[in-house]
Amino acid sequence: MTRISAADGMISFVPGAGSYFYETVPCIDAVASGYRAIAFTMRAPPDSSITLEMQTMSSCADPTHHSTYRYVMDFTGDLQRVTIPLSSFVGADTTAISGFSWATWEFYGDKNFVWQLGDVEFICGADAAKGLDGVELPTRSLSGNSTETV
Repeated sequence: MTRISAADGMISFVPGAGSYFYETVPCIDAVASGYRAIAFTMRAPPDSSITLEMQTMSSCADPTHHSTYRYVMDFTGDLQRVTIPLSSFVGADTTAISGFSWATWEFYGDKNFVWQLGDVEFICGADAAKGLDGVELPTRSLSGNSTETV
């Protein structure tokens, strides 16, 4: 990050080349817990996009992480609530989720735009379909899954 600060539950930042945010979770079985989506609040430049990575394991005792990616696009420049169904991470085993990573900040406007990220949470039930503002941002699966040992 070229600049970063935190206040009021939000991280504000200007991304640099190769920068990312990583959120570790304590090996969550989303199926047993009833979690159907991950949600977060984000402010990003108009028409920008990000890549969201979900890391899973075959079991909580397995040290091998499997990564599945979602491409999130069409941000407006305002704070938006983004909700992504866990089922949209094609091929991911959601019985042992270990982390999420926000990266690949793609935008073509003001390189000093201050992005914001906060309010990351798992969502249960019907609320998993759309963000709190009622808008579902377009997402698409990136080709293939990768596996890496961490």
